[in-house]
Order: sequence, then C-alpha cells, then structure tokens
Amino acid sequence: MKQLMLIVMIVMPNYLLADNKRMDFCRKIANLENKNMPATVDSLTTALNMNCKYNGNRVVAVYTYQGGLDKSNYKIDNRVINIKKNMLCSNPVTRKLLNIVDIEHENYDVNYEYIGSITVTRKDCLKQ
Repeated sequence: MKQLMLIVMIVMPNYLLADNKRMDFCRKIANLENKNMPATVDSLTTALNMNCKYNGNRVVAVYTYQGGLDKSNYKIDNRVINIKKNMLCSNPVTRKLLNIVDIEHENYDVNYEYIGSITVTRKDCLKQ
C-alpha cells in the first residue's frame, strides 16, 4: 500500500491525459499489487489479483476477489455498492487513483462462480 501511495502521488500528474498513459500507469500498479497477491482481506475473502482493461474510453483497474462461501450466501445490492463506493472515495490514495482509472471489484464464490462486480468512478466520489 505504501508503494501504491508513493506511485500515485509522484507519477499521477504525468498520466492525466492520454489513455495509453493511463493504461501504462494501471499496469505498473497491477505489477506492484500482484506481488502481494493472493492476499487475505478478511476471514472469508481473498484478493486474487489485479489487472487492467479498457471500458470504452476509460481504463479500469480490476481487482478479483474470492469469497469463502457458496454463491447463494452473497448478494450485491445497493447497500453493498454504497459501502464499496464510500470505502474507495474516502481513502485518499484510492480517491487519487480514481482520477486516473476506474476501479472494479469482481467477486467470485468459493467455487469460483461469478457473483457480480462493483465499479467505482471518479464521478461516484463527486456525488458524495
């Protein structure tokens, strides 16, 4: 996390323009993040990896998580989405990162069945 914060603070101003520079930046972050993955998030959740993709003209940092329970035990509703948005928008590092890329959290269950995704953008933080 300290490495991520340092890169976001130092490198970020150079990546505010071109999409290809945003993608390069995202890939550098992914390389750093993936050195520490898989990582235990809580007693039921593991962060598996991070990668980058384009969504239209936006670059998206995609974090993949696996939960420790069956798919039937998970529900991504507005409450969960708002908790995730508040968490990312209130953290100074991820808030700065959202100026460069969107952040998506892909969620899978214990059997690696897809549960759903939550994407947070800079605009979500402006609404708060």
